[in-house]
Amino acid sequence: MVSIGGMGISTFSYESSRLGIEILRMGGNALDAFIAAQLAMEAYEPGWTGLGGGGFTLIDDGSGPRFLDYRETAPSRILEVVEPDQVLMEGVHSIAVPGMGRGLEELHRRYGSIPLSRIIETVVEALERGVRATPLLQGSLRTYRRDLEKLARHGGRILGVGAEPPGICSPLRVSRYIETLRRVSREGLESLYTGSLARELVAELESLGGVITLEDLESYRPVWRTPYRASIRGYSIATSPPPGSGYSMARLLEEMVRTGDDPRTKPSILVEIHRERELIEDPDIGLGYPHETAQFTVYDGEMIVSSTTTIECVMGSGVVSKKLGVILNDELHDFSTRGDRNRLRPRARPRSSMSPTIVYQGSTPILALGSSGGTRIVTAVAQTIYNRLFRGLDLPASVEWRRIHYEARRDAFLYEPSRYTEEAVEAAREMGKPIVNASTRYPSPYRKGLSLQMGDVEAVEIDPPDNIFVSDPRKGMGALSIG
Repeated sequence: MVSIGGMGISTFSYESSRLGIEILRMGGNALDAFIAAQLAMEAYEPGWTGLGGGGFTLIDDGSGPRFLDYRETAPSRILEVVEPDQVLMEGVHSIAVPGMGRGLEELHRRYGSIPLSRIIETVVEALERGVRATPLLQGSLRTYRRDLEKLARHGGRILGVGAEPPGICSPLRVSRYIETLRRVSREGLESLYTGSLARELVAELESLGGVITLEDLESYRPVWRTPYRASIRGYSIATSPPPGSGYSMARLLEEMVRTGDDPRTKPSILVEIHRERELIEDPDIGLGYPHETAQFTVYDGEMIVSSTTTIECVMGSGVVSKKLGVILNDELHDFSTRGDRNRLRPRARPRSSMSPTIVYQGSTPILALGSSGGTRIVTAVAQTIYNRLFRGLDLPASVEWRRIHYEARRDAFLYEPSRYTEEAVEAAREMGKPIVNASTRYPSPYRKGLSLQMGDVEAVEIDPPDNIFVSDPRKGMGALSIG
């Protein structure tokens, strides 16, 4: 989906983007619009992001890029109940301390232009009109059957999701989440960490055998970090520093530019870069990577926001808070089971593939983007930048371009079929690696031949007054603009 205008937003959720546009019409800026879309996404497209998770935001208000890390952290008592090498993919012991609330609060404190309560009230008014299941919700739960079963075991009926994927346009239950938003509007996002909402969440998790404490929530802090910067053939790139994977994304882009357009060189480059990724670590303590996420890219004519947020796997831990009506993350799954620098440790932040990015020509921003999709984020972002700036495709074609990706954990290649990727696949086959056609194994519910598993790039090309907002057809169609 493509939209052209003076200001706008790209996400995979049309309804969430529509609320972002509503905030822009009210006089809010790009950061305000992002917060509205983020809070709305939890209801309109449950299972990808939300208050039970965390994320990264890269923002430039004209004074240069800044980066906020509000990644989730391991509970202080986690090693009392699990082993460091234990695989944690669902249930209460897979939940890390959420960072979303404090992250949004910090961003709004620094950059917000209209009251947070007004943003939240706008979201609540929209949700009260009803929320219905989308093709993405139905298609993802049909494709990722294990995540549907996980949700059913741990509280999916709170959302109106049962043992089978919901029908398209069937109603979802969001009344408890709406009440949480009303309370946050009155008490502030801080109530999720030191207020009544925090106490209720801790008591609920303790009743399930969890170990997140009130002190874990109270002590959580988002961290401002210096963006990773790279210069490639006259372009300057700002992207995520560790524990994000901006360095790996920039390295992959550099190698693609160096080797040119020969698809047969791509498999060996992908293997090299994604193996290098394993060396990334949290600069504060520890390191994993999210399987599914949400990308928000917003531009208001002055301010740029590129933000990637997550609750880790599809449907997170599967645990839905009866008190808050939110799905809680399974971010502890992002820690390594190999005993390396990414090992599970109290208060550690796991490694992430999230790579929100802004590209500059001189000091002028010309492109902002990011992607969801776990390790595929690195490949999708680098491929899109390469297509637009070095192959010369327009932005919609650059985003839709069929992708090939190396999955280091499985030592296998995923691809979407095209003449270009078939040549790359042949080279990958010569390396003796397993090859998976992602478009048939994990099909997109919106576009035949594309895959849910191959990233979701949300982008804006900045060329006033006709800025181009593009939403990846793999996951949804939420590119909207005004002016």
